Amino acid sequence: MDILEYANFWINRIHRPKIATQEVESIHDIDFNNLKKLGVRLLIFDVDDTITPHKRPLPRKTIRLLKKLKDFKIAFLSNCSESRRKELAKMIDVYIAPFSSKPGKIGFTHILEKMSVPGSQAAMIGDKKSMDLWGAKIAGINHRILVKPYSEVFGGHKCSIFVRFFRKLDNI
Repeated sequence: MDILEYANFWINRIHRPKIATQEVESIHDIDFNNLKKLGVRLLIFDVDDTITPHKRPLPRKTIRLLKKLKDFKIAFLSNCSESRRKELAKMIDVYIAPFSSKPGKIGFTHILEKMSVPGSQAAMIGDKKSMDLWGAKIAGINHRILVKPYSEVFGGHKCSIFVRFFRKLDNI
């Protein structure tokens, strides 16, 4: 976690335009055809509580959706551990960034460079404004989609009370 960038998120909160360019219930409610029409070629997903319950395997429904998105390059960007990244890599063949430092822009720019896609043609999908969407914004990613936490929509294991507290702060 990039503490300085997280502090910057809060310091600039009052003077900042809206961070999310779109808000939906879940990843299953995103209009991917419209994103394609808008020129999006890369989808970057946060993992825990965005596409799966916190620290749990990817649900079959999520895997099916990701496999259907053949028109896009797909990457995962998460503050999760190395062992969690390896676990995810066994479940699905997508690029998983080896580091994140969210909300700092380094993980986002790494993925943009690795996939050879400019920020104007990328979309970040996440459940936290301060981590996922703010990092994407400062990295120059034009499309930033906020989803409700997976555990709130579909049930399942929730993230820590610490993370839930900061998510609530994001929405104030």
